[in-house]
Amino acid sequence: MEAYMFPGQGSQKKGMGEELFTEYADYVRVSNEILGYSIEDLCLNDEESRLQLTQYTQPALYIVNALTYFKYCQENEEPDYLIGHSLGEYNALLAADVFNFETGLKLVKKRGELMSRVTGGGMAAVVGMSHSKIKTILEDHELTSIDVANINTPSQIVLAGPREDLLQAQTIFENSGSKLFLSLKVSGPFHSRYMEKVQGNYKEYVDNFLFNEPRIPIISNVDALPYAEKNIKSNLVEQLVSSVKWDQTVQYLMEKGVSEFKEIGPGSVLTGLVTKIKSEKPERVHQLKEKQIAISDQVSTKQSPVKKRVLMGDQKFCEDYNVVYPYVAGSMQKGISSPQLVSRMSQNGFLSFLGTASLKINEIEDIILDTKRLLRDGQSFGCNLSANLHNPQKENEIIEIFLKYNINSIEASGFWAISSSLIKFRAKGLHRSESGKVIAKNKILVKLSRCETAVEFMSEIPQSLIDPLLKKGEITFDEAKMLEEVPIVDDICVMGDSGGESSLANLSLLLPTIVKLRNEASKENIFDRRIRIGAGGGIGTPEAASIAFILGADFVLTGSINQCTVEAKTSDLVKDILQNIDLHDLSYVPSANDLEVRGQTQVVKKGMFFPARANKLHDLLKQYKKVSEIDFKTKELIEERYLNEKIINIIQTNEHQSSSSRRTPKSQIQEVLKFYLKNTVQLAIKGEASQKVNFNIYCGPALGAFNRWIKGTELENWRNRNIDVIAKKLITETEKILEERSPLLETIQR
Repeated sequence: MEAYMFPGQGSQKKGMGEELFTEYADYVRVSNEILGYSIEDLCLNDEESRLQLTQYTQPALYIVNALTYFKYCQENEEPDYLIGHSLGEYNALLAADVFNFETGLKLVKKRGELMSRVTGGGMAAVVGMSHSKIKTILEDHELTSIDVANINTPSQIVLAGPREDLLQAQTIFENSGSKLFLSLKVSGPFHSRYMEKVQGNYKEYVDNFLFNEPRIPIISNVDALPYAEKNIKSNLVEQLVSSVKWDQTVQYLMEKGVSEFKEIGPGSVLTGLVTKIKSEKPERVHQLKEKQIAISDQVSTKQSPVKKRVLMGDQKFCEDYNVVYPYVAGSMQKGISSPQLVSRMSQNGFLSFLGTASLKINEIEDIILDTKRLLRDGQSFGCNLSANLHNPQKENEIIEIFLKYNINSIEASGFWAISSSLIKFRAKGLHRSESGKVIAKNKILVKLSRCETAVEFMSEIPQSLIDPLLKKGEITFDEAKMLEEVPIVDDICVMGDSGGESSLANLSLLLPTIVKLRNEASKENIFDRRIRIGAGGGIGTPEAASIAFILGADFVLTGSINQCTVEAKTSDLVKDILQNIDLHDLSYVPSANDLEVRGQTQVVKKGMFFPARANKLHDLLKQYKKVSEIDFKTKELIEERYLNEKIINIIQTNEHQSSSSRRTPKSQIQEVLKFYLKNTVQLAIKGEASQKVNFNIYCGPALGAFNRWIKGTELENWRNRNIDVIAKKLITETEKILEERSPLLETIQR
C-alpha cells in the first residue's frame, strides 16, 4: 500500500515549480487572480525576498504542491492514503476532492495572512530526546510558556513559544543531553496556544465554505486519525493551535500496511522524517484508539469514488462515458458552456457538453480545439447539436466538424424526429466486436419533452431515412446494416420546465411515463441494449435531483444553475443578475427558432423590459400583415428602445444574407422579431450595461431554487461558484438524501 505526503512550510525554495508553471497556465492564471500577484515571479525570482514570509510561503507551497500532484497523477495511480505536514494537509484535502484548487488556495491565503499577524514568538527543534522527556524538562524547569508544536519523529520535536523563553530553554535542553537545539526561521509560534489570537477569525472564514467527504482517506495532523466529513472544518481550525502529530500519523499508516511513502512537492524533508520514524520504531500508539472508536468500521482504504453510488442512477452510464457521476452539465448556446467549463467538469468526473448551438462553423472548431488542449486523452466531453428545421444542411455541416475532430458524444436538442444528421453521426461510430455484437462508439443523448417523440427515438431507425444516406455514399453498406441493430440514441433526457426553449412539461409526470414506455419497449427485445432515461429541467437542489432518481432517472442534467458560474462564458453583469434570481422572477417569450409553431422560451424578467417588449413584437406579428402597416410612432418606439437599429436596415440585411425564395411581407415582421430575440442574447453575453433592460437571459426556476439552497454560504456569490464545486455539492447532497431513503429505492430498482 502507498501513501502520498505533501510538505509544509520550510520546504520552500527559490526556483520551485519552474517546470510546472507553463504546463499549468490556467491554474497559474487563477492563482494570480486570487493572490493579486504573480506566483511564478515569486517562486522563480523572489526579488523582494518574500518567499520566506508566512503569508507568501504558504500559498506558494500549496500551489507548487498541487501542480506537482497534478503532474504526477498523469502517469501514476491514486494512493491508498493521503497525508500532509501542517500546510501540506491542505494539498491532501485537495487530492481527496474535499475542495477544489481555488477553494484550497483561498483557505491557505487566509491562513497565511492570519498566522503572519502573530508575532513575538518563534519555534525551535530539539533533536535526540523523546516527547515524554521533553515534557518532563518543560515541567521541571517551569517552562510553562512553551508548547510542543511538532512531533516529527520520536526523537525530533519542535517547540513553540516566546523567543526569550526559547533562548532560556536552549541552555537547559543542551545541558540535559539533547543532541541539537536549533532555532527555526519562522515568523511566529505556530501550532501553539498563541495562535488562538487568530483562530476565531479563521473559523469564521472556514465556516463560509462547503466541503465534500474525502474520496481517499486522509490522516489528520490534529489526532493522527482519518478525516471524516463532519470534522473537516473543526480539524482545519484546531490545526492552528494543535501539535502536528507526524510520527503518530506515519506509524498509523505503517500499522495499516502502508510501506511506500511518496513525497509530492519540493524537497525531501518528509522522506527523511519517514526514514527516521521507520528506523526508530515508535510505540504502537493507535491500538487502543482503534478499539475505542472502531476506526476500521468507519474508514476503508482506497475507497472507489463510485462504490457508494450504486443506488443513484445507472452505473453503465458512468462506464460508457468514462465519468464518475451520473450527472450531466447540459450545454448553453453561443459558447456559454465554454471550454473552461467543460474541461473543468471532465477533469472532475462529470459529463458536459460544449455550447456549440448558434455558433458559426469556425467558432465551433475553435472551442473544440481549445477544449481538447485543456484535457488529457480519455477525459470525456461532448458537443451540442441543435435541430435546424429550415436548414438541415447546417446540421450536416456541424456533424462533419464533430467527425473531423473525433467528437464521440453529442447532446441533441430541439429534435421532434430522427434526422439524417443524427443517423450519419451514429453510423460513423459503429463496428462489430469479435463476437459479432455491434458496438457504438458515437453516443447520442437527446433532450425531449413529448412521449411520441420519445417513442420514435426508442424505435428502429426507419429504412426510409437510411437508404438516401447509403445512395449518396454518406454511409457504407456495412454501416447501414449495423444501424438496424442499434437504437439511434443511447440516452433520452426528459426535460421539465427549463430555461431557454421550454415546453413547460411537468417532470414528475412525464419522467415516469417515459420510463414506463422505455420498459415496455425493452420487453419487445428490439435491441440488445437498454436506452437510459435521464431527467433535466428543474434540477437545482438535492431534493429535486433525489426525486428524479426515485422516479427512475438513470442520470440528471443541469442547465440554468451552470450559467451562474465562474466558467460560464457570459458577462459578469448577467451573473450578478442571476445570483439574485428567485423562483418566480421568470417569464416566457416567443422562441426565435419556432415562431411558426408558437414555441416558448423561458427568460429572466426581474429588472428587465425584454419579456414585455418581445411579446409586444409578437403581438405586432399577429396584428399586422406587413411592416408598412405599423404606424410611425410605434415603429419609431421599437427602433429606438427595442432594436437600437432601423427596421429597414434589418430587413435589407436579412434579404442580402438569405437565399430563400419564400419571402412574404409577413416574414419581414418575423425577421424583426427574430433580430430582437437573437441580438438581445448577444447583448447579455457581452454585458452591454446601457442595454441591460433588453437582456435576453435564458433561465429556468431551478436557479431560483438553487439560490435559496446555498443562501448564506460562500456559494451565494457567483464568483465562488466553480462549476465542479456546485456539481459535487449537489450530487453528494443528493446521495445523502437517497441513502436516507434507501429502503424506498430498493423497492423501485429495476
